[in-house]
Amino acid sequence: KSNDAESSNTETNESLDIGVPDTKVACYYCGMFPQPEEVDTSTLEGSMAEINVNSKEQVTVARQELNTIYDSLTHLMANEDPNGDYKDQEATFLKNLKNSQELWEKYMEAQCLVKYPEGDAFHYGTCFALCWNSYREGLIRQRSQTLRLWLTGYMEGDICSGTIIRRRERK
Repeated sequence: KSNDAESSNTETNESLDIGVPDTKVACYYCGMFPQPEEVDTSTLEGSMAEINVNSKEQVTVARQELNTIYDSLTHLMANEDPNGDYKDQEATFLKNLKNSQELWEKYMEAQCLVKYPEGDAFHYGTCFALCWNSYREGLIRQRSQTLRLWLTGYMEGDICSGTIIRRRERK
């Protein structure tokens, strides 16, 4: 996956250098839209009630993955410095991570309400739960991807990595 990410970053940078919009970013003004993600059509089988239940289960799975990544990250960062040389920095990182996660939770809820305002379920009918849960799952998976960077590390040469550790330095 890291090679794919690196090559996509290179492709993105090259496309930006020649003035072509990045195809991964939607541009409604110029007509460029992101490629659709692969959709697991097995989640869309059965009655609408079954599909709604399955979409809620997918949110639970995504949430469990996010919690696992978050817990792994807090454990890793708390144990990254066995000599205790950077305890203050670790405490600051963990405090900031916790704050970031709490704010992200509020952001996710707000985003869901922006897309699907309270009381608007009537407008969507029986597919409202599917729509709500699918959007929520996507936001959770984006957060997982963001936090996973601290677990996988970055490639040498990234001067803006901040607290993300280089891969070869990670034990």
